[in-house]
Amino acid sequence: MEQWEDRVRRIVMAGIGAIAGTVEKSRDAIVKFAGSEQARNLADKGEKAVQSVVDAGEKAFEKVKGAISEADLKERVRRETQRLKSLAAQLHGLSDEQREVVDAMVQDLKDKGGPEQAPRPEADVREDGDAADGEAQDGEQADR
Repeated sequence: MEQWEDRVRRIVMAGIGAIAGTVEKSRDAIVKFAGSEQARNLADKGEKAVQSVVDAGEKAFEKVKGAISEADLKERVRRETQRLKSLAAQLHGLSDEQREVVDAMVQDLKDKGGPEQAPRPEADVREDGDAADGEAQDGEQADR
């Protein structure tokens, strides 16, 4: 029995010795690799790849940022403000009957779920807020 226990003990110790030897060899290989030219080359390539991604990200950010310049944005706001002022002036100039018709149309839009549900005649309106064809303008003048 003692012989059997001795054999099992030697097998376990051999396994532990193999693990210890593997750890030492792995540590030596890592130390050797870390100081090698190949490790430096791979580190340089990694740094270049990271820098390349950073540069590409910065370029993309600048491209998006430049897509709408501050001057363009101010111009858009100015045009929209002008359009709304023109619309307000037109509403102010309506007769009582015309205002009742507009109020009914607005109420109808509210009942149907708001203006986002209603079709927008954007193709028929120029940037300055006037109708693109003469018919709507003539019709407005005829009602007044």
